[in-house]
Amino acid sequence: MNKKSQIGQVFIYLISTLVIILVLYFGYNAISGITKKQQELSFVKFQTSLKDMVSYTSSDYGTVRVEDFYVPSTFTEVCFVDPHLITTRDSSPILQSYPVIIDSVESGVLADVFALQAGAPFYIEKINVTGDFLCVPVTNGKIRIRIEGKGDSAQISSP
Repeated sequence: MNKKSQIGQVFIYLISTLVIILVLYFGYNAISGITKKQQELSFVKFQTSLKDMVSYTSSDYGTVRVEDFYVPSTFTEVCFVDPHLITTRDSSPILQSYPVIIDSVESGVLADVFALQAGAPFYIEKINVTGDFLCVPVTNGKIRIRIEGKGDSAQISSP
């Protein structure tokens, strides 16, 4: 074999290696991007279904529903805060192991649902929380809560 063909083979190997590395890099980025979008979509779906169920149940006085809500896999628990704690900035009923929630309540941030470990807190109008504060652990990718219609609001509690 002459030197020109050896140099040509090395060049082909380098180009092939570069192409493989680029395909792997862009493939990994595409898959991780899809996974991230899927988590975001799952969170929005959870948020929307929870808001819709609370809105639907709140107007039916005396109606009691025990519902399962699917949540993104990154959640470990979902916590609910009674809105009067936000307006009074009273964080005393909240356990000390939830500093993010305490800070939010004491700052008067309008958020009454907290998806812990990942996810932004959000606000649902017309909810009341039994005991002022409730955290529900995520089990098998879902939470189960009891929603009772009060006519003008919905009472959230453990099932």
